[in-house]
Amino acid sequence: MISRSDGAPLSQSDQQQAQQLAADFGDGSVPGVSSATIGPQSLSKDGKLAVIAVLPLLLIGIVYTAARGLTATAAGLFDFQVSSSLDAILVVVLFGVGTDYIVFLLFRYREELRAGREPRDAIGRSTTIVGEVVASSALTVVGAFAVLSLAKLGSLWTMAPGLVVSVLLMLVTALTAVPAIFAILGPEPVLAVGPS
Repeated sequence: MISRSDGAPLSQSDQQQAQQLAADFGDGSVPGVSSATIGPQSLSKDGKLAVIAVLPLLLIGIVYTAARGLTATAAGLFDFQVSSSLDAILVVVLFGVGTDYIVFLLFRYREELRAGREPRDAIGRSTTIVGEVVASSALTVVGAFAVLSLAKLGSLWTMAPGLVVSVLLMLVTALTAVPAIFAILGPEPVLAVGPS
């Protein structure tokens, strides 16, 4: 007999629904999900591919939220104005630089794995090589956005701090969180992405 978590018996209709769910999933498990823990080891290859597909969106959303918070805090501390257009521009900038940085790292990691390197060495080497390119790119963009602070037009100089903060946060995320996530997921989904 199936009972609730508090030990009370289920009604007849609830019991029938529970039995139907158990029958639908055979042994009672959901494919790709462990009943003991839900972690990277419990994800199927398709689940890991989905994580890689969603990774840029998730990280860009986190960086966007953090950049908004840091910009607001800095505006309060240093007494400067923030443009009302900043939110829309931040989304565009972060999707542009964030996606590029993540894709650069992903494809370099895949190249290193296909060259026969162990996953740990491959992610380290990829981060080192791509890190230089990503850092120089990010610092160039940061410099360009910092120049906006010299503009006489208020709508431009009020965007500069938020844009600088967002690109710097994306740089740090791309060089720390992204390699860590790839290492946790393992090499299989990375090798499955893109042409052979």
